[in-house]
Amino acid sequence: MSSCLTCGDGRRDPGEACDGADLGGATCQSLGDAGGPLACDALCRFDRTGCFRCGNGRVDPGEECDDGNTVSGDGCSATCTSECGDGIVERTEECDDGNRTNGDGCSALCVREHTYDGGGDDPNDSCTLDWAVEGSAAGALLTCQDGVPPCDRDAVSGQCTFLVFYCFNASPLVGGTPACTPPGVAHVEVTDDGAAGPAVILAAFTDTLTRLGGTSVTPDGTAALEVSPPATAPRICGRFPLTVATNDQRTIGVSVQEATASPAVDHDQLTFSCVP
Repeated sequence: MSSCLTCGDGRRDPGEACDGADLGGATCQSLGDAGGPLACDALCRFDRTGCFRCGNGRVDPGEECDDGNTVSGDGCSATCTSECGDGIVERTEECDDGNRTNGDGCSALCVREHTYDGGGDDPNDSCTLDWAVEGSAAGALLTCQDGVPPCDRDAVSGQCTFLVFYCFNASPLVGGTPACTPPGVAHVEVTDDGAAGPAVILAAFTDTLTRLGGTSVTPDGTAALEVSPPATAPRICGRFPLTVATNDQRTIGVSVQEATASPAVDHDQLTFSCVP
């Protein structure tokens, strides 16, 4: 008499990991997952879809997030913990101030709590680039008191260090629909009347556009960047510190040229003031 080894007969035969309800004693935990129901698929292989497992695209017990992969640096870490609060603005974040506190300008979910379009009244003003500042209401003039957090981010007397957040291609939502379609960032110019000049700002823009925008950035002189190909990804966000001496002001201007046949330019200007 001969016997047939058949997947689907409900009996785990040699070469089968499982068959129907016969899992051979295996569980999600024994396979290295946290828990949940283990199943068997039609090919007599373990189906771990129901297991509590980082990277399955579902937020299971013990996880803060799950984006369907186990890669860090995209907002959800390789162990399915949120990267919000680590001080690095990741792809899914608008801001990150190193904490998860609401009410300080960057929320517990790393969303900016106040935004400003830059004040240029350009056609795509709030669509191309917009701004927020830690601990300060949105506007063209940002005032901070020396030594008073969360606006002043340093412990040095005689100066204020602002933490500035920005998003390229930031098209605001109106009724759940983007207000405009950003054509992409092709060229950026920065003016800064501070003693150090725009180097810190240009470095932050370069990191954001390359790391999150997936493009190449080339310096154009000492105050501009060429972006090729144009950065078209939505909501490419970042941050930079800006230090101002007490009883002084510092004004920065940013012009973003869009990737259109007749390039439009978004002109933004913000002034930072530090008071005793």
